[in-house]
Amino acid sequence: MKSTTTLLTVLLVTAYSTVTAQWTKTNGPEGIYVTSFLTVNDSTLLCGTMAQGIYRSNDHGNIWTYTALDNIWVDCFVQDSQYVYAGCFGAGVYRSADKGLTWSPSSNIFPTAAVTCMLNAGGYIFAGSINDGMFRSADHGNTWVDVSQGLLTLSYIPAMTYSGNRLMVEVDNYIFYSLDFGNSWNVDQGTTAFYTIDNFFQHGDTVLASVGDIIFRTTDHGVIWSNPNIQSHNFIGFDHIGDTVYAGSTDGIYMTTDYGLTWNFTPSADLRHGARYHDDFIITGNNFLYAYQEIGVYKSQNKGGSWQQVPLSNFAVASTIDDAMIFDNGTVYTGTHTNGVYKTNDQGNTWTKIGTPNNLDTLSNEVIFDMLHWGQNIILAGGCGNGLFRSDNNGATWTHITNGLPPDNGTFTCIKTLEKCGPNILCAMVNGVFYSVDSGITWLPTNLTPNDVLQCGGFATRGNIACVGVIGNPPFPTGVYRSTNYGVTWTLADPILDIETMATGGNHTMYCGELFTSYVSYDDGQTWNGLGLGAAFSILAFDNYAFIGNNDGIFFSSNYGGSWTMMNQGMDPYPNNAVQGLTRDSFYVYAGTYRDGVWRRPLSDFGIVTGLNAQANEAENPISIYPNPSSGNIIISFGSEVKRTDALRIYNSIGEQVMSLPLSQYNIIRADISALADGIYTAIQQTAEGSIYKKFMLMSK
Repeated sequence: MKSTTTLLTVLLVTAYSTVTAQWTKTNGPEGIYVTSFLTVNDSTLLCGTMAQGIYRSNDHGNIWTYTALDNIWVDCFVQDSQYVYAGCFGAGVYRSADKGLTWSPSSNIFPTAAVTCMLNAGGYIFAGSINDGMFRSADHGNTWVDVSQGLLTLSYIPAMTYSGNRLMVEVDNYIFYSLDFGNSWNVDQGTTAFYTIDNFFQHGDTVLASVGDIIFRTTDHGVIWSNPNIQSHNFIGFDHIGDTVYAGSTDGIYMTTDYGLTWNFTPSADLRHGARYHDDFIITGNNFLYAYQEIGVYKSQNKGGSWQQVPLSNFAVASTIDDAMIFDNGTVYTGTHTNGVYKTNDQGNTWTKIGTPNNLDTLSNEVIFDMLHWGQNIILAGGCGNGLFRSDNNGATWTHITNGLPPDNGTFTCIKTLEKCGPNILCAMVNGVFYSVDSGITWLPTNLTPNDVLQCGGFATRGNIACVGVIGNPPFPTGVYRSTNYGVTWTLADPILDIETMATGGNHTMYCGELFTSYVSYDDGQTWNGLGLGAAFSILAFDNYAFIGNNDGIFFSSNYGGSWTMMNQGMDPYPNNAVQGLTRDSFYVYAGTYRDGVWRRPLSDFGIVTGLNAQANEAENPISIYPNPSSGNIIISFGSEVKRTDALRIYNSIGEQVMSLPLSQYNIIRADISALADGIYTAIQQTAEGSIYKKFMLMSK
């Protein structure tokens, strides 16, 4: 009775979703990109996020609640006597008159500008941008003037400061300075030239500037800068308590009591590392706070001696999913962008991090580019940084695999794609294609070697045929390469450029794509034709159906790629509709997004009815299967009232038809299923009244 109730619930959810006909967001995986902080007053603190708006804390950053600007990327803050201002990436400037509770656009003069830094100086508010130059407001953001003077446009402005009467702005890799608040500009060609300053700190006549692990210092308002002072760790930002200046770092905290002349470093073993960015550092009350990519906010209550993660449950689900989603035997797995591997057994309602209870371990902080389920219990996770991880217990524990997989540079190893091809597992790396004959424990090189290629990515396989995208190391040609011996040797099939992702469809179709173009092949990868869709970040294909995810969302074809329809209904708008991962189970297609978690939509919305999402009530169907579980032979019987109209078909757990039993005059069918793999199956019978079905399990061992 319990399983029947669960099935009914799933069917009702599916039916409801079909009526609403749109994507819905699942509850994970958790994660958010925090970009910036601002102390408004006393204990009130704001943080900006990448495309998830603004959060507010009233207790120095221990607890956060969402405030405003959903689907807007907030990159920086500043305040004056009347307003708090938020600089937004692609959305200009917003302002708040109530300390960050409510927000409205500041002006329509630059509504689509990518504002990256702001400053309150000399009675003006300044806003620097990417490619749109520098703007200045003298009336609290009501109106703005472009003060780029033809020098600061088409440039990246990441930081600015004001000391004495000198306004200093980092423009690409030079400090430009103005002595008249932007009416005219000069360029500083001293020791900071050719460095892109990330952060400034100003106190009196002293200014500190950092880029990576390098500190510059001036004691005359920026006229003369010191030579580069190279430290051992990267700097994130500056703040101070009295005359003691602190600098955040990826590995701990720097401190100086002489305004940057000398520094002391306090390391911390409980900060999380990996390829993620750290975008801001602030001191509020007794808390030191870091703004992290993907994992939100970290805090220290003892000046950097130890750190704890603020629970991600404080924030919206906004993880980044690369092309690393798979489904197997009732479970959806996905990698995340620097936060390990997650799974869901209930179609996205709950997500669990698997195999990495220690958040400081390597896999927990890896960028996962692809995953593969092999055999009964083996999962492979391909990372970009530490390479390949393997689990032989469905993700409970993991082993780092290096045997036969050469690093790209030092210890850096980037696995782009994993795929099955007959008896082999294929691995596309930055530096070549490799194959394994022992379930991913050891690896052998193909003829696509590190000497010939600069990058490989994407696989489409069918039987003994495999295709992969290759960027060649000249004179080695770039294009789609094809193998007819299960991926062991390869030859150039079509010289199309920069392929990153591929998939196999029905009827000899294969699909591939890159950042600008998508293609389809109707002859198992020998020749390719453009689809006219633009980019393909992820592709899901089966039978005559295909889904392509890219920066515009989801495109769908039901005729082998002959025509396409955008299917974004219900998804968050730009910039939260970039789809980078796709998979499906028997009821839903799942879309993993850039900075917006995983979404799902019923397959029935696309006119797809598989064996396991047929709309029927198993409890009321006059169909029985004995024995269940079975060791290899089953008897299927129907009630006398059943009018069978077609063959009985058997489907596996991912909705693929694996057997067809012809129509006969009898309502009892005997079937030998010993050739099938162990697992859960569904028998579907078309009748005069509709489809009826029954689940059963094969356990031959």
